[in-house]
Amino acid sequence: MGRQRERDAGRRRRLACALSLLACGCGADPGVPGDDRYARSAMPIEREWRRESEIPRAQDRGMAMWEVSLHPPGTTPTRDERRAAEELIERSHRAVLARGWQDHEQALADGFHLMPHDIRHYQNDEFLLDDRILDPDRPEFLMYYPTPEGMALTGLMLLVRSPDERGPQVGGPLTVWHYHIWRQARCYRDGVINVGVARRDGLGCREAVASHRSPEMLHVWLVDRPGGPFATTMYLEAASVPGLLAKRTQERGY
Repeated sequence: MGRQRERDAGRRRRLACALSLLACGCGADPGVPGDDRYARSAMPIEREWRRESEIPRAQDRGMAMWEVSLHPPGTTPTRDERRAAEELIERSHRAVLARGWQDHEQALADGFHLMPHDIRHYQNDEFLLDDRILDPDRPEFLMYYPTPEGMALTGLMLLVRSPDERGPQVGGPLTVWHYHIWRQARCYRDGVINVGVARRDGLGCREAVASHRSPEMLHVWLVDRPGGPFATTMYLEAASVPGLLAKRTQERGY
């Protein structure tokens, strides 16, 4: 019983700290150093969770994605965690409409550019280096899908502020962050800006550092996609995208 109260108290502390970050996009680090989080592979998809300390640090395939959470599998989010998750989504919609980022050309004009070796993530180097977190007004990435009418905004992606920072789970078990592990290292400038692929020997990163592990990231989907608004997977059936966008236009006006 005492152990359960201690876990509940720790959960409340983490939520309070994460909420302060959501309110201002800055503040204290809500991570709990030493906690062995729960983890599961999102590529390939695994149903079972294990401890983060048990996942392989080396990648024998090209790339793997690992979801990580402080909350045991099956944990039910609290009312406050649900409210915080909903507020993050609402703030994201408001930010997009206020800045016109549903228009791909406007996003490009505002400094977003395609991430190296990617087709859907557009990064903003200024926002990556502004020392803010969980701030939909300054998202590190916007996600676009090609359609016959042009590039359609489907969501944004938020990144931590340093390579070893843990993503704050403002929505408790609803907001599960993830990171990538690559067999061939990526070149990171200032710890968070991906500028390309390193050579096989891990060298060749001019003014950057080679890393086999990405910083942690969180998707915030702005379409009603399978898997929910914070789904890790990027996959969307091309045939489903027009319907998802039409539904958002009906509900949100963009």
